Amino acid sequence: MFRRGQASLVPAPSSGLVQRQGRVVRVVETTGADLHRYYVPGRWTPHCSLSPRTRREELDRLGAVVYDVLPIEATLDRAVLIDTATGEHTPLRMIP
Repeated sequence: MFRRGQASLVPAPSSGLVQRQGRVVRVVETTGADLHRYYVPGRWTPHCSLSPRTRREELDRLGAVVYDVLPIEATLDRAVLIDTATGEHTPLRMIP
């Protein structure tokens, strides 16, 4: 559970995922983007958001629902850089 009640799945990242995130950061930095400190290698927490504004007393019920569908597989087919100040989306030409 993150601040403000955001319930998320947080996997133990593989070394490959950590290395890939480092490559993504390098690509993003070449755009001149101001990267938030939470995305800097060593601070980044990979996660899949499940439910915003979840109260602690709701976690048991949320967990029961999630465990019914785990494991979840996904394929990344595009990447977009989002300027959170303006909402502007810039597609990345490649997935690092």
